Amino acid sequence: MKTKLNFFPVLIMIILSNHLLFAQQNCEVNIPELKGTYEGDCKKGRAHGFGKAVGTNTYEGEFKKGLPDGEGTYTWANGDVFTGTFKKGQKEGEGKLVFSPDTYIDSVLTGFWKDDDYVGLYEHPYKVLSKTSPVNRIVIRKLADAPNNISIAGEMDMLREKGLNSVYFTGSGFDNVQFPFTAEMEASHANVPFSFKFIIYQPGKWEVVVQFD
Repeated sequence: MKTKLNFFPVLIMIILSNHLLFAQQNCEVNIPELKGTYEGDCKKGRAHGFGKAVGTNTYEGEFKKGLPDGEGTYTWANGDVFTGTFKKGQKEGEGKLVFSPDTYIDSVLTGFWKDDDYVGLYEHPYKVLSKTSPVNRIVIRKLADAPNNISIAGEMDMLREKGLNSVYFTGSGFDNVQFPFTAEMEASHANVPFSFKFIIYQPGKWEVVVQFD
């Protein structure tokens, strides 16, 4: 007795497979160097979600609207590899760039990127670590690349350094310091004692302005 084959489910599977293949082939990646093949999530005809795009270069990770966006790994044709975060197709945030041995002797660069450019080992050149009332705000700005000095300004009395950097303290700031530099300060404003602490990572001439309520 011959068994009658039911081709209807098989036909449905073939149609669905072709549809998915067609969708993958028409899932656009908006970086020319990544155009070629794409496997992964799509939304409205563009790579969106997790996927892998292979062209002249290769990227595997998160996509948004056809561009690398989020966590991922980008590999260039010359062998350089960046692993970290992306935004709108550019390196943005923390990551690690490993150069091909044929490119640079110092083959690893770690730190932070902004608009595809390397910012440095730290995301921001300074950080306010703490402050007590009546301090409202501490403004830190770089005035020049040299000398390596820090001035402290504001309506305060009896400014002193309470940490280990008193050897650099001039009474109104610090001279000839080594960066990164951390200072923990005490003073008074309108006879009210207060303290604040900050760190500056990059060398240069800096100004720290203490503002009050």
